[in-house]
Amino acid sequence: MSADFDVLSAFMILFLALILSFMVSVNVSTYTNLFLNEIDEQSAALHVIEQLCLHPGVPISWENNVSSVELVGLALPNCSSPYTLSPIKVRALPRLSSSNLLRLLGVSGSRFKVQISLEPLFRDSSDLAFKLGDANLREAFTASRVVSISGELFVLRVSVERVRSG
Repeated sequence: MSADFDVLSAFMILFLALILSFMVSVNVSTYTNLFLNEIDEQSAALHVIEQLCLHPGVPISWENNVSSVELVGLALPNCSSPYTLSPIKVRALPRLSSSNLLRLLGVSGSRFKVQISLEPLFRDSSDLAFKLGDANLREAFTASRVVSISGELFVLRVSVERVRSG
């Protein structure tokens, strides 16, 4: 009888160990996925903000014909100062459709929600200020840069949130 009890106890301990191991592996997997999603959002936001701030776009005068744009960039062409944006390109950006803008920035609309905004640093308003994209971002990673436009300082923000399935 004692041997049967010992075998039953051993199986119970093994069963509990397997359940505990499964629970720990599910938690580790969940946290790993959350961490990887966060890195993905950060990478996308940084890519977008650097592309907008440091590149004039392709073609270089895309703002004259937004249907011809191959790569969106807001940088002032032939300017030696980084983070100096063209006011004409800034005004042209909202003329692009949201889906086209996301595609041109390399951020798939099916994978991410994106919001891009430009606000003056020292004034309450400006005709250059804008807010594009999804307004309902709750857990987004936001990258910000202080940029210069015609000698005035602005804050350009790019917020990216991964689209959650389910």
